[in-house]
Amino acid sequence: MKKSVWQPIALAAALLFFAAGYLVAQRPIADTVQILTSTNRDVPPAEEAARGLIDVNTAQALELADLPGIGPVLAERIVAYRAENGPFAVPEDLLDVSGIGPKKLEGIGAYITLSP
Repeated sequence: MKKSVWQPIALAAALLFFAAGYLVAQRPIADTVQILTSTNRDVPPAEEAARGLIDVNTAQALELADLPGIGPVLAERIVAYRAENGPFAVPEDLLDVSGIGPKKLEGIGAYITLSP
């Protein structure tokens, strides 16, 4: 196709993106906050909080990598250690995994749980 055919198409696309951005920017912030904070209120608060915890004894490496300070390599080490030594009984057992020290354990403590 000729260059002159693409110019109106590119202009129309640019205007479309600009208009979409403008409309999104005009949306009231309160609507966005309500969408982001809405939850199922049939769930008791304790269970709701527990839903956000990652079970170190069942989680795959991809899930463990979501923990603060735990990257993909360390997540794989946790999974490998668990496969070789069995489930973790207490959070302090994670200290036996190479790369996890007291500070890192303290940093993830609020985000993990251990199933039997």
